[in-house]
Amino acid sequence: MIPLNLRTILISVLFLYCYLFPGSVYPDTQTYDEYAIKTAFLFRSLHYVEWNSKNANNKLIVICVIEPDSFSKTIQSLSQRTVSGRVIALRNLESYTDVDECDVLHIPMKSSSLLQQLLKTIENRNILTISDHLGYAKNGVILNFPLEGQKVSIEVNIDAANRQNIKFSAKLLRIANIVGNK
Repeated sequence: MIPLNLRTILISVLFLYCYLFPGSVYPDTQTYDEYAIKTAFLFRSLHYVEWNSKNANNKLIVICVIEPDSFSKTIQSLSQRTVSGRVIALRNLESYTDVDECDVLHIPMKSSSLLQQLLKTIENRNILTISDHLGYAKNGVILNFPLEGQKVSIEVNIDAANRQNIKFSAKLLRIANIVGNK
């Protein structure tokens, strides 16, 4: 049996250790993979896209990527998953002019002028554009998942969606930040 004074000292040292080094006792429960969350948001959001007739009758949802980045690399985990009976397929493109088979186009970070050129290239092709860069929804990307502070948010540019003839369910629009073009 441990003497009372020694027990008191041990308990005090234990509490002091826990106070000074809380991370060693409790694992960091706040760690997360930002891109895994963005990919999960994308997958759930696809359930609330009302595709036009060109896209709706297809058995695939083709997500196209031209310049791989951290977000597009995690998007690859969606391959072969299904959304409303449609299988997600991924395509790596050589050029933005190869978008005819794309239902969804991932847009990596670009300068503002290059972004506008790209969006002009795919205009009226019924393609859902996605990105994860702050300000991209205001610049014409339809569905954006920027990191704001410590939170991933969902932004929907309704004007851009209407131009591409893409509609969203009210369920998604309730939780998204609705933005328009600059």
